[in-house]
Amino acid sequence: MKKNKVKKIITVILIICVCISFSSCWDYIGLNEIGITTGVAIDKEGDNYKLTLEVVDLVKSNKEKGTTPLYVECEGKTVLEAVRNSKNISATKMFWGHIAVIIISEQIAQEEGILKCLEIFQRDAEPRETINIIISQEKTAKDLIMAQGLTTALNALELRDIVAEDHSVTSKTGDVQFYQAIDVLNKQGRELVLPAFRIIKNDDILTGQSNGVALFDKDKLIGYLSPEDTFFYLFVINEVKGGVFSTQLEEDKEDSIVFEINGSKTKMDYEYDEEKDKFKIIIEIDTNVFIAQRRLMQETYNQKEIEKIQKEAGEYLEENIKSMIKKVQTEYDSDIFAFGNLIYRKKPKLWDKVSDNWDRYFKETEVEIKSNIHIKNTASLTK
Repeated sequence: MKKNKVKKIITVILIICVCISFSSCWDYIGLNEIGITTGVAIDKEGDNYKLTLEVVDLVKSNKEKGTTPLYVECEGKTVLEAVRNSKNISATKMFWGHIAVIIISEQIAQEEGILKCLEIFQRDAEPRETINIIISQEKTAKDLIMAQGLTTALNALELRDIVAEDHSVTSKTGDVQFYQAIDVLNKQGRELVLPAFRIIKNDDILTGQSNGVALFDKDKLIGYLSPEDTFFYLFVINEVKGGVFSTQLEEDKEDSIVFEINGSKTKMDYEYDEEKDKFKIIIEIDTNVFIAQRRLMQETYNQKEIEKIQKEAGEYLEENIKSMIKKVQTEYDSDIFAFGNLIYRKKPKLWDKVSDNWDRYFKETEVEIKSNIHIKNTASLTK
């Protein structure tokens, strides 16, 4: 009996100790002690990195005015030192768990590459892997983060939302999150592409606008694709969900049709000619569209007319996609389409044979495109 009582007493004591130890968070930090950072712009001046942090202003933000940003500028010999130096001018410690975008200046991306800037975010425990990375086409990245958002006071969130929704609406820029960028930089046979932004004036407000994509050779910026070329690029890498394109009809050059995309699927394969030592990439694209507008209005369509329109729309996409690929092959020699990665995944031994000279193979690769357009809705006009 005594032994049972002792066991019960010990058990109760242990339960009480455990409950006490779990009664609060050991590393708890109050909201008044942190600066909630929503975006960071990274520039370089001389040997120093200069960071501009967009932070939620907890003093001025209220129910009536909404969320208000403030900007903290800091610098250091490294990105980490610059981050730590932000404490020199702010009583609060910057919290990185809510960062939406990292904006890197064109200068840094061209001259030294982006990996030095990203390493601290990869190693630190607070930043999320879903942060979007953006290249600023302005003189500095600071200019872009301090531009005014049209729908929210926090411009970093505005830029993030533009990127996140693009493939479903316009398909004119990239949507690359942090973990995806790191993954591509570590992949064989594929080069990195990131969204590019510039500043425009809209109703007398200076605001950020997506402007195609930035192309990389490893982690260094080598050029850009326009929004129009980006549209065709996204077809190749199977990332088009929505968007609009138009084409003129062959029989009547005064007539044109505007199509709204309702989903697209791309399949890619390759052929290798051992005698010629050359590759051929075969790309098949199936795209569902609605007829959104037609210059010469037509009430109804018969099957023959629909098939003719589908054929001409498919040829339009084929021609423009092929032209965009040729441009990348000749001007940039950067395999942003992952042709090499396709070979690496399907036939590793062949990739081992050609990988050292892939730049040459990529330039000489023939590309065959088959674009199948499927009209799902003609939006016929009825009286």
